[in-house]
Amino acid sequence: MKRTLLFIAVLICLGSTTWAVDFISPKHLGADARSIGLGQVFGFSKNASSVFKNPAYLNQSSADISLSLFKTEIIEAEYFNTAMSYKTWGLGYMTVVEDFWKTSFNDAISEIEKEKKAEYSSSIYYAVYGFEYEAIPIGIALKYYHSVLDNLTGDAFNADVGFYLEDFMQIGELSCVLKDILQTKYTYSNDGKETMPTEMISSLKIPFQTQWFFYPQLRLTKGAKFKSALGCGVEYQLIKFCSLYGGYREYYVDDTKKGQLSGGVALGNDLFQVDYALQAAAYHDQNLYHYLSLSINL
Repeated sequence: MKRTLLFIAVLICLGSTTWAVDFISPKHLGADARSIGLGQVFGFSKNASSVFKNPAYLNQSSADISLSLFKTEIIEAEYFNTAMSYKTWGLGYMTVVEDFWKTSFNDAISEIEKEKKAEYSSSIYYAVYGFEYEAIPIGIALKYYHSVLDNLTGDAFNADVGFYLEDFMQIGELSCVLKDILQTKYTYSNDGKETMPTEMISSLKIPFQTQWFFYPQLRLTKGAKFKSALGCGVEYQLIKFCSLYGGYREYYVDDTKKGQLSGGVALGNDLFQVDYALQAAAYHDQNLYHYLSLSINL
């Protein structure tokens, strides 16, 4: 963890790439257990988690009020997000917090001691509105980023724009969202700056047979370098109140593309739903990652 802390600090001081702002960011984990279990597929939500995924889906909610909660811990990083929507308006908050420790062996008591060296947190605040333009559902999300590393802070404003088409070329439902489109800079308290990467995420929900759905996805990122990543998910409606799903996603560690498997189960109906997902660990010496999320529509 000491090397991780040093790496983040160096990147912030350089301020010439988009790596520091994305190194430990809540937006990369996923908005809820369902999207993670489907291979981090974005869109297709009928609850408040649309605030984080594709804000256009606030137009599709069948409830006046919707709430979503999500929390997990990976290694020593704690992730949490919550969102609330009222009709086509929404608010959201997601954050990750990680403590960095220095370990040493105390010969006098023959034990390993830990000393807290620093705390890192990265948060995103969302204000979202959904509307229709020429019968096309559209959503806009205004975002405020804030990060803290000891006495060093960083801030930025940005926006997402999304839309969806219920019947795209008679194939299925299309979700498309542009994330961080304003090309603004993340500004740090030491006067360092870095440009935030822009993403385009296009996903399809394709029904086949009676109870099966296929979710292919393409993610394009324009930052210090242009990157592309594929993802896909499969869902099976087991019974009316239960569905099983699994997925695969590509992601980058520095400039190296890697792959990750995931799966999950959803229990509930249009009013109340609980999702549990698990994901293959990013490194061989780690256990499976576990995720749990809750959504309520009133």
